[in-house]
Formats: sequence, C-alpha cells, structure tokens
Amino acid sequence: VLVLLLLGAHAAPAATVGDCVQVEILTAKGLSLPLYPTGTSDPKKKAYAEAVKGDEYTIMVRNLLPRRVGLVVAVDGRNIISGQKSWLRNSERMYILGPYETGQYRGWRTGGDRVNRFYFTDSTDSYAAAFGDGSAMGVIAVTVYPEIERVASPAPPAEHSRERAGAASPPASQAKRAP
Repeated sequence: VLVLLLLGAHAAPAATVGDCVQVEILTAKGLSLPLYPTGTSDPKKKAYAEAVKGDEYTIMVRNLLPRRVGLVVAVDGRNIISGQKSWLRNSERMYILGPYETGQYRGWRTGGDRVNRFYFTDSTDSYAAAFGDGSAMGVIAVTVYPEIERVASPAPPAEHSRERAGAASPPASQAKRAP
C-alpha cells in the first residue's frame, strides 16, 4: 500500500512546514515509517510512505514552535475529528498543540472517548470508498495553523490611569502650595 503524506502551513510568516511541526507515521510497534520525498520544491511538504496492508498506524505530530498550533488532520480526504470532507481550512475541527507539545492521533474520533483505529487497506475498504469520494484516497494530510503572536498594548500614561480609576489630579488652582 502506498500512502501520500501532504503537509501545509498557514499564517506563519517566515516559517515553513518543517519549521512548524514534525510529522511521523508510526506503526503499531511504534516504528516510524520511512518517508520518500516526491521531488517537489520542498520535500517536507509532500512525501510517500510504503505501508503493509492491514497494519494499524498512528499519526504523530510534534510542535516545533514556542507557541500553540492548530492542526487540521485528514485521512482519505476526511477530517479525523468530524468525519466530514476536509478542505484543510482553519474553519474545520482541529487539534491544538501547546508549545513544543507532541500529539498522537490513532484513528477517527467517533465520540468523546471512542476512536476507530487507522489501518492501511486497499481502496475498496477505505473511508474514501465508504463515502464515495476517491479524490484524496490514500492521502494523510496535516495542515498547521500557528497561533498569531499578539503584541501587548503599551501601558497608558500614569495621568490617564488615575483618571480612569477615579483619582484625577485636582485642578492647579486647588493644589496646596508649600509654605
């Protein structure tokens, strides 16, 4: 079975996918499947993995950034949380990883604590075939949405702060003068 791994990053100025996250496909024994770049301009974005039919697998994603990232993960073109067709957009259901955190995704989320394990299969037994949409059959896709860094507003001037707190300075005509 041949699997295509697609990676994408959005809203990450000066960061590529390889700078944002590391993605591995793990076998049931915890071994990482070797990835073979497709020859695109950035081998971190598209690679093939060779798998054995019937083997279960886990998608492991490690956040390499010092801020949170949102992950839209799709297998066979279906979002692994909602089961809906995935366009890998930030409006879809996604997982959140904290800074430098690692997440492991073992299957399709079917309830709060229920997961149907991922396994490699032929096209007739795939999720893509079950939904009648082979457009992304055999594709594991991970799109990364790094949290936007917000710049803190500067503190207001001290006089402004007193006025807002109800402790305004008295007018100059009422100010006490030193003897």
